[in-house]
Amino acid sequence: MKPLALAAASAVLIVSSPAAAWAQSGPAVTVEDADGMLHPGDRQRLYDETANQGLPDVVDQVDYLLFGTNDENLNDTVEEFAREHRPDLIAPDDDHFADGHLIVSVGFGPRMNGVYCGEDVCEALDIRQGAHLDGSINAAKDYLRDGQIATAMLASVRHAGDMEAAARDHERQQEADRNVGIGLGVGAGILAVGIGGTVWYARRKKRQARIDEARGDYAYVMEHYADTAHRLDAIDVRAHSLTSPLANSKMRAEWTDVRDRFLELDATVQSFRGLQASSDDDTFHEHYEELNTAEETTLQVITAEENIETLYKVEHGDAGARLEILDDLKKDLVDAETSVKSDSLRQRVTEQITQVDELRRDLHSDDFLDRFAVLLSDVAIVLTAVDQQEFSDVDRETERVAPRLYESDYRVGTGVNNYVPFFMLSRWHDADVAAHQSAQASANTSFSSGFSGGGGSSSW
Repeated sequence: MKPLALAAASAVLIVSSPAAAWAQSGPAVTVEDADGMLHPGDRQRLYDETANQGLPDVVDQVDYLLFGTNDENLNDTVEEFAREHRPDLIAPDDDHFADGHLIVSVGFGPRMNGVYCGEDVCEALDIRQGAHLDGSINAAKDYLRDGQIATAMLASVRHAGDMEAAARDHERQQEADRNVGIGLGVGAGILAVGIGGTVWYARRKKRQARIDEARGDYAYVMEHYADTAHRLDAIDVRAHSLTSPLANSKMRAEWTDVRDRFLELDATVQSFRGLQASSDDDTFHEHYEELNTAEETTLQVITAEENIETLYKVEHGDAGARLEILDDLKKDLVDAETSVKSDSLRQRVTEQITQVDELRRDLHSDDFLDRFAVLLSDVAIVLTAVDQQEFSDVDRETERVAPRLYESDYRVGTGVNNYVPFFMLSRWHDADVAAHQSAQASANTSFSSGFSGGGGSSSW
């Protein structure tokens, strides 16, 4: 547990007990801010404006807790502070927050915010957990990022007490639950039937989807497997004939990987030799895994073959193939040019586009391959800077694996001198942002001590 650094002196804690709660119409208000995170005017706003946030009568008191330093799990900090400094916030059963209390908390190190409630308040406002709790917490985040602390905390209070917002949040949660096959009924009896029926339907739908996919995989394998097996030796010879810097060790290892996996398919394919297009659904469902593996590996070999053929043509002076790879590179760089915010980085990308154009005008040059490899190296340096400076706003949660020779996103030169196309960097960043937003959207409602208080927190 990190130190709370909260002094108990009355000179620092302007309000430190329910007896000292701000006297006004509507719920009583307490503010705990020993670390001085609020400006005096903001503190007064909390006292003055809380009563105007439309809270129902079940809320007797709103407690604002601010921490300059807090745990990674803000819930633990709130519970520890309540037990040490504000025992009135803990219910007589010692396992919940006290009835009548709505607690809004913000932590600054690390940046977390949360909303908590006594059992009666949790029930009335529907903020024990779930969508309305998430909405109440999220309502504060943009204001917190802008440094508007009082506005942020009031926004959480207002959203928590907004019963129309609660109904909308509840509907959104039900819709989300239905989308993952967890339909929620109305009433206990309907709930049980609804969940059972929906899960049964979801499983049936998933089974039918697997059957349909297995049939599609079977059709693809029957059409392409034998022909691909017949060409495999020729593809292998072509792959090993490549000599330019573009055919680096990464590319060769990827070809060896997919070739060897294809060679191992024979036993897999033999396992469903008895299948026919007219076979029943149960039989296709039984062979789903083998069919999926066979289809995927066959497709990967065909994709690798196409990329190897392009490389071969580029190495042997095919102007059309060379123009194709330069056009792909230019399009990717133009996307980068229009996306980056830094003027200096944008200028560097623009210079790379100029170099691409120069090479496009010299497709038959004897040193084309060397110049292209050097260009990829220069581009890699610039795109790495873009990645580090402009895509570092959130933690990197996405596994970053450059497209492989046998994947549809592969571009000639991928992996050469650490080159990865901008569209992949952007895609990874988008995935990181989505993961970050998802983590923020769902509140953590657990307490390390096992405390059962309602509410929770997430990062801002």
